[in-house]
Amino acid sequence: KLNKLHVNMSKCCYMYFKPTGNAGKTPFTDDQDANEVDDFNLMIQDTVITQVREARFLGVIIDDGLSWTQHINDMQKRLKCHIGSINRIKDNIPSRLHKQIYHTLFESHLTYGITVWGGVSQVKMEPLLKLQKKCLRILFGDKEAYMDKFRTAARARPHGSQALTAEFFARENSKPLFNGNGIMTVYNLYIYHISLETLKLLKFKTPTSLHSLLRVSTRKESLLIKPQSSHHFIFNASDIWNLVRQKAKLYEISEASIGQFKAIVRGLVMEHQKFGCATYWTDDELNIKDALRYNRGPDFLYSTAD
Repeated sequence: KLNKLHVNMSKCCYMYFKPTGNAGKTPFTDDQDANEVDDFNLMIQDTVITQVREARFLGVIIDDGLSWTQHINDMQKRLKCHIGSINRIKDNIPSRLHKQIYHTLFESHLTYGITVWGGVSQVKMEPLLKLQKKCLRILFGDKEAYMDKFRTAARARPHGSQALTAEFFARENSKPLFNGNGIMTVYNLYIYHISLETLKLLKFKTPTSLHSLLRVSTRKESLLIKPQSSHHFIFNASDIWNLVRQKAKLYEISEASIGQFKAIVRGLVMEHQKFGCATYWTDDELNIKDALRYNRGPDFLYSTAD
């Protein structure tokens, strides 16, 4: 009222988040807690506010268990639509622009809010990786080799190649497509973006609500003290930042520029993602977090000289 703002009651809702002390219980599975919540009515100016289990806020679907399952499911539907659009238009666009198409129509949606929801388990993120691989095969894959399989009748194939075995239906390996075009997997995109967000928090100390949750070491200004293990932003930010900081030898926050740090982290991620076999993935390359933690991978050297 003081600011003369009008609240649209029909669009207002509230959500009950289970306390963190009840880990292992899903919201509303405990009868006593569920009854307490059912008996609670939130009202604004004599209007009852609707209770919901999930809500969309700034394009991200938040659920009452902070599992991000619904958001990832919704994202899969949107990414599939964009893959269909890419498949329809790619043959009419020069191949030199295909990478721009990928970043514009696919990766921009994939990475939206990824620092918020990207800390989920690797199993939950796997469907997004499969869609990412499919998009890259459409844009950068060997279409002629794929189509050639179906151009010849089985009777006309050489002896021994007539049976359609698993080898016939095998998809093109995606690792050369990722590394050849300088594209990070969805797991490594999370590492890249959360590292940048953490640097901005430490350097600019804004937003203060998030910066106040970070515990900076009193002995080293760029070292963060990790809280209790979880899938939440503060733990993942502290954990990944310490790994990247150590590998990139970033010890002075005040001297680090955002642009230079972007180049360092991108180079670090791509060097580890390209490590090992050029054709087949290993877990340390799909998601470089453990490779950084246990020092498995290439020696990374980044020069700032002109």
